[in-house]
Amino acid sequence: MNTPKGIEVVLDGATTYAYFCDQSNAIIRRINLATMQVERFAGLQANVGYDNGDRLTTAKFRTPAAIVALSSSVFFVADPYYNQIRKIDGDTVSLYGGTSSGFYSPPAPRPGDAHWPAENDNDMLYASLPQVQSLCLFSNGDLYAGGTENLRKYYMDGGVVKVNNLLGTGELAATSSPPVDGSTTDASTTCAGVITGLICDEDNNRILFADANFIRKLDLAAQTVTTIVGTNPAADGGATDSPAQFSSTIGHIAFDVDKNIIIASTLNNRIRRYRESTSTLSTIMGVANGGSTVDGDVASGRVKDPFGLKIYQGKVYITDSSSHVVRILYGDAPDQVTQPTLMATSYTTLNISWTRPQSNIDPISQYRVQAVNGGTTLEYVVVDSSSTPAFQITGLSQKTTYDITVRAENTRGNGAYSSVRQGTTLYTCYELNPGDGQDALHMERAQILIIAPVQQTGASLDKRIAPHQFALVLSQQIPQFARAMERAHFPTRATVSPTVEGINANIRIAIQSSPPILKCALLMEPARILTRVSVMHRTEVLTALFFLAMVFCRLIQRCVQRTEPVSHWMYAIARVRTRETFANTSLCYGVGSNQASVCSSHGRCADPDLCHCDENYGGANCQYPQCFGINSNEPSVCSTHGTCDNVDTCNCNGITVGDWTGTQCNISMCYGKAATASDVCSSHGDCLSPQNCSCAAGYAGENCQWNVCFNIWSNDSSVCSSHGSCGSPDVCTCQSGYDGSMCELSNCFGYLSNDSNACSTFGNCTSPDTCTCENGHTGNQCHLYICYGVESSQPTVCSGHGSCYDVDQC
Repeated sequence: MNTPKGIEVVLDGATTYAYFCDQSNAIIRRINLATMQVERFAGLQANVGYDNGDRLTTAKFRTPAAIVALSSSVFFVADPYYNQIRKIDGDTVSLYGGTSSGFYSPPAPRPGDAHWPAENDNDMLYASLPQVQSLCLFSNGDLYAGGTENLRKYYMDGGVVKVNNLLGTGELAATSSPPVDGSTTDASTTCAGVITGLICDEDNNRILFADANFIRKLDLAAQTVTTIVGTNPAADGGATDSPAQFSSTIGHIAFDVDKNIIIASTLNNRIRRYRESTSTLSTIMGVANGGSTVDGDVASGRVKDPFGLKIYQGKVYITDSSSHVVRILYGDAPDQVTQPTLMATSYTTLNISWTRPQSNIDPISQYRVQAVNGGTTLEYVVVDSSSTPAFQITGLSQKTTYDITVRAENTRGNGAYSSVRQGTTLYTCYELNPGDGQDALHMERAQILIIAPVQQTGASLDKRIAPHQFALVLSQQIPQFARAMERAHFPTRATVSPTVEGINANIRIAIQSSPPILKCALLMEPARILTRVSVMHRTEVLTALFFLAMVFCRLIQRCVQRTEPVSHWMYAIARVRTRETFANTSLCYGVGSNQASVCSSHGRCADPDLCHCDENYGGANCQYPQCFGINSNEPSVCSTHGTCDNVDTCNCNGITVGDWTGTQCNISMCYGKAATASDVCSSHGDCLSPQNCSCAAGYAGENCQWNVCFNIWSNDSSVCSSHGSCGSPDVCTCQSGYDGSMCELSNCFGYLSNDSNACSTFGNCTSPDTCTCENGHTGNQCHLYICYGVESSQPTVCSGHGSCYDVDQC
């Protein structure tokens, strides 16, 4: 190759090709990236021109500089010498933009136009883009092209190519000057020079372009141009990253997976990265004055005048134009994940989230989360492509602190683990956070202890206690409660902080006691208690409340209160004496522990809202069946390809019908057959993924259902020279009168058409028993001579006075 320029990477069927402009040879070539074989794709080597037609035998180019693909068979090529854009569709090359003669003369502005006309209705004089160097595509087929101080859009309208001029005049300024930003409708908005690189940022409806030694953006909706990075021209080879400088020529540009701009900094002999989010420019590889091309790691790698650049599946494909090579730059492991954010959502779960780090070209494939407690390390793999990945760690121990770290991984390696974030699972009561001196509560939901005396016949229960009265009485009972705790050998200091806001008054009781396990807080909402008691019973109710708190803390070492209807808590104080009595009154998600339906009928209610699930069930309420150890609500259940409808029962049609099978939906299907079946892919190939057969040699078709005879499928009318059938690979069964491995030979009276004796050696066997005779010979086998227009078998031959023994020989 000689001076490779633009490059494109395309998947064509099962094969990935890199197409590149071999500029000085005036051709387009392609590399099979599996075999690394190179072949000419379009143009005639060293035979320049602007001829159209068959891409291999007729079409010519002069200086192809850029190539982009609309599909695996449709390409656009920029040829700056002829100011043309050419289209390759299948095997045919045609003119898409520019003049048929290939020459350019800039038009004068139309009356009232500050720039060229906004639209020229396929006027090829206007459609000719001077020195077109760069191309990019939107998914709808709109083609954007950059050249000498000009950026244009080509699009189809009613089957006709039309053109919009977006920026510039097409006239290179006499002296170099910085570009002027502003509205594209303002004549003072200018380009700096030749637009050599383009990115179609369809997500943000903008075009990014390399304009001389600047990277700029065109907002298509606002019709404004803004410079992103770059300063006045720097000396070739010597531009710095900070301040951000480029020498006078930048090559092609592209987005990596993180939407960073990867730049072929041509005259700086570097591949560079610009991060818009932080406004920082950095060098990935290369040094000033590059020198010879050097392979190796990015620290030692060297490039010489890199120009073409394409990012595909985590690799950067580069045309190293002055070294006359095409190279691959591999990405690196992801950056370190910043410290994650944690939230405890129950006493067995922690919710974790983090910000996706930079992937460094190679996309992040997964994250690894570690939860460490003492000598126990739990590890989880998380697949989440969002900008803020999240994960819920389940099955943790209650009231336990874990060190949580996260790292990102890709095919190039693993990023560093994040710094540790500690998370503590919740307690089963309103417990003060030990040792922090603050009333930080750790609970899965608001819980209220509701106490009322047993209803007695004749009792006076008609007086309601107002919130502020309740707070006052509660304050008076604090000393009594403290004495009760001391008698139970728990030295206690208790305070009350009532807050009255109408009927929504809250009263907070903070209880500090020793040992620390008994540090509890009870949250009371008197407006919801609605307790009707007489004045004479008021002290009895409050004393019972404090006594109950003491009993709970002492017997079960935690304060358990629930938000439930009042009726669930109407029981006599005297019954709350033992742990067993408390357990018998437990509720799990509104269902009593003695009910058959508790814990979704698949577990045991061990404590309020604490289910111990039966084998093969999971979830806080044991509501999820498990399939092969994975809860039915987890994304990875049934190999991510089905739904878990019952214990170890995967429904592989629960997500996509006919794609997966097997007990765990882990076996792909191809056209109704499992990948493990002997007759999958018509017994002639392997099922690599759903409906994706890889055919053995000699077979073809989406289901490998067709034999191939000499590179032609058996369903093709031209197979076996159209004179037979392809019964197995490269085995033709010929029709009567035909022979040969490809049925390419006719049989004439016992001789094949390639036999020198066929047709008596005086003709050609063109079809079975059909001879086409040479001049002077006739007969169905060309066995008769003709003498002066008369067959040798006629009585009048040789005037009836002789015999014809050769052509015109009597």
